[in-house]
Amino acid sequence: MLAQRRATLGERLDTWTVLHPHLPGLRHALALPTLAWRMGVGPLVSHATTRGSHLVMLTVTGRTSGTPHHMPVALHDLGGRPYLWCPYGSRAQWYRNLVANPVVTVQSDRVRTMRAVPVTDPDDLRSVVADLRGFDETFWRSYLAAEGIDDDPESLARNADRLHVRFLEPTLEVGPAPLAADLAWVWAVKGAATLILLVACRRWCRSSA
Repeated sequence: MLAQRRATLGERLDTWTVLHPHLPGLRHALALPTLAWRMGVGPLVSHATTRGSHLVMLTVTGRTSGTPHHMPVALHDLGGRPYLWCPYGSRAQWYRNLVANPVVTVQSDRVRTMRAVPVTDPDDLRSVVADLRGFDETFWRSYLAAEGIDDDPESLARNADRLHVRFLEPTLEVGPAPLAADLAWVWAVKGAATLILLVACRRWCRSSA
């Protein structure tokens, strides 16, 4: 009997990440940028870019609760047009909320209210697919496999909505409240504690001289 080929570690990790977005380690990792925004240093985090994308804080409106929900997501840029791709598809609650309530708030180095619109133009779709393939081709292939979509132009065009991509357009509509920097006071406490420690050390050094 022929031995079945064991999937490589890369193949197993790709599939696991795509199919299981709620891994404990991933949840903890996603909490770090949220903490950064709450501490008031989110704009510094958003300056870091990875393959043409940068991290932003997205606020959507809960489709049932009607309350703001905050989520760090990668914002991609396509010729000056920002767009979001949800690599976990409709399994992600934030994307389901975005579809139900497309007016969102985006925080980077500034706060913007935007409307998430589907990608309907064939040329736009081809450009987005090429951009995502360049962003991470291995992950993109795993994503298509998880969604049951063939990686060919006809299949991608037929399943455009299942690619879970939305362009972000500026809007004058009122968006959900952005994530507040409610932990910025931590820096003042740390600064005061550091100052007290320096003064105490200086006095101790003088008394020991």
